[in-house]
Amino acid sequence: MTSLFLQARLDSKRLPNKALLDINGETLISVVMKNLKNIDADNYILLTCSECEDIFKPICDSCGFDIFIGPKDDVLKTVNFKKKVVRDYKDIYNIVRLGIYRINSPQINQYLLKQLDSDSMYLKHSAIKAIFSIGDIESIFMALKNKSLNESTFHRQLFLDVMNDFKGDKDVLDNELLHRISEFDNRIKCMIIDYYRIEKFIDAKEELYNLFLHKDSDLDTKIVIIRYFGSIKYDKFFDCIVDNLKNDQWEIRATCAKSLREYKSDASVKALSESIKDPNWHVRFNSATTLVKYNVDEDIIQNIINSGDTFAKEILLYAISTK
Repeated sequence: MTSLFLQARLDSKRLPNKALLDINGETLISVVMKNLKNIDADNYILLTCSECEDIFKPICDSCGFDIFIGPKDDVLKTVNFKKKVVRDYKDIYNIVRLGIYRINSPQINQYLLKQLDSDSMYLKHSAIKAIFSIGDIESIFMALKNKSLNESTFHRQLFLDVMNDFKGDKDVLDNELLHRISEFDNRIKCMIIDYYRIEKFIDAKEELYNLFLHKDSDLDTKIVIIRYFGSIKYDKFFDCIVDNLKNDQWEIRATCAKSLREYKSDASVKALSESIKDPNWHVRFNSATTLVKYNVDEDIIQNIINSGDTFAKEILLYAISTK
C-alpha cells in the first residue's frame, strides 16, 4: 500500500501564509494537491499542525486529501509521526478488508477487538465496523462493553451506522441486544433503545416498559424510553406518560408531553390542559403543540386562553399560529 504525504503550515518565517498564495484563482496548496493526485497512491495525506487545521481541512476535503495533525516544531517527532501514520493506515487497510470478506474466526475477532484499545480513532472506527460486518454476536457484545469506546470515539450516529452494516440475521441481533440489555452501561443502552425507535422494533415494548419502571434506570434511559413509546404506541405505557407529566425532572415532563401525540383521549387532553401551565417553557410548548395536533374542540382552547395563565395562553396561541 502506497501513501503520499504532503507537509505544510502557515507560519513560514521567510514567506508567511505561503500555502495560501493565489495561483490563478486557487491557493498554492490546492494546486500542489491536485498535481500530486496524478501520482498513483492508496492514500493522500496532509501533515500539519493544530493551528492550521481549520484552514486546511476544507481544502483537503475538496482535493481528496486526508488531514493528520502532528507536532509543529520537533522534526524528529514529525518523522516518527509520519511512520505512525503509515502503520495506522496499513492496519486500517487490513481491518477494512477483513470486514469486507467477513471471515468469522476467533483469531480475527480477537485481533479486531484488540484494535479497540488503540489510541487511534481511525483504527477504533474501522475495527468496530469490521466487527459488526463480520457479525459474530459475542464479539459485538464484547465490543459494546469495551470501556475505550467513549463518547468521542463511539457516538450515536456511529452506532446506527454499524447496526446498518451488520450482515447477519438482524432479528437475532435485535433480540439478543434486548434480552441482554442490562449488561451494557447506560450510554449504550440509550443507543440501543434509540435504534429500536428508529427501526420501529415493536418486540421491545414489554422489556422497555419494565426497564422504565426499574428503580436503577437513570434520567437519560427513561427519556429515550419515553421517546420510543412516543413513536411506537403501547397503551399499557399510557398511564406512565400521564403520571410523569408531574415528574420532578422537566426533561421527562417535556418528553412526555411530546410523546402523548400518539395517545389522543379525553384523559390525555385533560392532562395536557394542566401541563400547558407548567413553569418550564419546553413542557408548555410540547403540551401546546400536542393539543394543537389533536385538533381539540374550540371550548378547550377557550378554557386555556381564559384560564388567567398568561404563559399558557401565549404558548397555545403561538402553537396555533405555527401549525
